[in-house]
Amino acid sequence: MEINEVSKFVKSVLSARFPGIHDKQTIEESDDKLNFACPFCGDSKVKASKKRGHLYMETKTYKCFNDGCMAWMSLAEFVASLSNQYGIISSLFLEEKDLEVNYKKTTENHLVRFLTSNRKGMVSITDVINRFSLRRLDQISENSAAFKFAQSRGLTKVKNFGDIMYTDAMDNKVYIFNFDHRSGKILGLATRSLDPFTDRKYLIKSYNEVSKIFTNRDTPEIIDDANYLNNYFNILNVDFTQPLMVTEGQIDSMFLKNGLATSGVSKAKSILKAMGAVDIKIIFDRDKAGKDSMLAFIKDGYSVFLWNSLMEDLKKKFPTHIIKLSKIKDINDLFLFLNKQDPSLTISQFQDLIGKHFSNSVYDIVYL
Repeated sequence: MEINEVSKFVKSVLSARFPGIHDKQTIEESDDKLNFACPFCGDSKVKASKKRGHLYMETKTYKCFNDGCMAWMSLAEFVASLSNQYGIISSLFLEEKDLEVNYKKTTENHLVRFLTSNRKGMVSITDVINRFSLRRLDQISENSAAFKFAQSRGLTKVKNFGDIMYTDAMDNKVYIFNFDHRSGKILGLATRSLDPFTDRKYLIKSYNEVSKIFTNRDTPEIIDDANYLNNYFNILNVDFTQPLMVTEGQIDSMFLKNGLATSGVSKAKSILKAMGAVDIKIIFDRDKAGKDSMLAFIKDGYSVFLWNSLMEDLKKKFPTHIIKLSKIKDINDLFLFLNKQDPSLTISQFQDLIGKHFSNSVYDIVYL
């Protein structure tokens, strides 16, 4: 799909939505993105030049970054909604394929069944954001407790971390969404309490729990599949044709290219065989449970992360930090340690370092 065709459609919409307002009819265009005044919320009422509507050509996704709107949808939904509203006939209808298929499902593979289902009626991240007046962590005050949490975990270095993480007016918890970045449809969410005295820091909400807040028109199969897939953070966004990094924690996976989190080692094996991924790399926590699981995986032929191999290299490089190195328990801890030694460390450089310490040979068990 040519960006020029999409730009032409957007200009028609803006002309119809903002008649006589030149600033709101203009588009800022780059190689793979269009910025313009959001036609859904009208964007800023104070400054006509504000362009908080972002249409990403690579992912075919529309997002509005106006706190009062936060619309999030696929390009297909964007075109369909606005064409209908303003009576604009567009050739984009002929080119944009509907990937959702309606037929009786016979497969027991939750992922395959879900991906071939009609998910248009599912709850979206926009629904939840608007219902609870949530704010992106990358658009709130740096004095906010939620922003300070993200900063303390090194997440402000992760590209688009604000797409996933939000907070509310109470500023006492962080919402972490598990959702499809293309359509905005969610599988569920987790909240991370910022109260240092709470007994339980993380609470995970299934799709069923979230959907009950809204008008629930989903089929039992959709709900069942969404509940199951919510055990696997970011599963709807990874590329199964590329090396897949599987961690335990959601935050750990955000530091890795093509990262997926299992929300616990016990849930990993039940889906790995069904994924069809060409290269799966296991990188569980540096504790007994994590190492025992990776030991079982390497015996099954999977590639696992060799924590001891990495630590030997780091002890040589940072001989005065032996005690600090011994306290590193997961990928997030590792990034924070290395970033403290070198504040210029990029996520890409960190990923390159991680990639050097995997093996699928049982002879490397000693380095686990």
